Amino acid sequence: MRIHMNLLLAIFLLDITFLISEHLAASSEAICRFGGLFLHFSLLSCLTWMGIEGYNLYRLVIEVFNAYHDHFLLKLCLVGWGVPFLSVMLILLAGWNNYGPLSIPIYESIDGRSTNATICWITSPLIHNVVNLGFFSLVFLFNSIMLGAMVREILRQNKKGHKLKHVLALFGLSILLGIPWALIFFSFTSGVFCLVSLYIFTIINSLQGFLIFLWYWTMVLQARKSPDSQSSSDSAKLQPSSS
Repeated sequence: MRIHMNLLLAIFLLDITFLISEHLAASSEAICRFGGLFLHFSLLSCLTWMGIEGYNLYRLVIEVFNAYHDHFLLKLCLVGWGVPFLSVMLILLAGWNNYGPLSIPIYESIDGRSTNATICWITSPLIHNVVNLGFFSLVFLFNSIMLGAMVREILRQNKKGHKLKHVLALFGLSILLGIPWALIFFSFTSGVFCLVSLYIFTIINSLQGFLIFLWYWTMVLQARKSPDSQSSSDSAKLQPSSS
């Protein structure tokens, strides 16, 4: 449960910081620079905790380890919050101007005139592409492998019945592991397809925390109502533990 709470906290920080980023850009440059740094920290924390979720769920479903190590949650917190903190600090030390106001085109009229929005973010496209896309690619690859292993294990243990519960479990796992974030790769395309993919990406990921809550509550209700002990034990594997 505590691992889920850390992921939800990271998502909350990311959403709130993004919402106020445009207002911070209208303030002083120092405040905007700090806002961009904190927004980047929130994004990296969100991605890191998604990777930790994949690792933890793999342990619960596949049961590679039957018991938690000493100070297991503390070690995960050091990774989940420490790695993003060190990353943004290194970027800041590399160049004070790597964070600050950034103008982004958000609308282009028929006559070619564009409307821009200014947010507090990374000012270097190279750092943005290498750090953010590179880090997400690693997390996405890792979680895709973890999800594939968990799907295989769930289908192996449940060869008949309870199809709806399995679909809900796999849907929740994909949301929890940030698989829909892969839609961002389609932003490198052009035309209507790029616009549609960005809309879907924005809608799904802005509701990620709420969808995780619905998935968790659905799995709890399924486990309580299930008369089948085997089914209940399978659901329990995917439910939050005290870690």
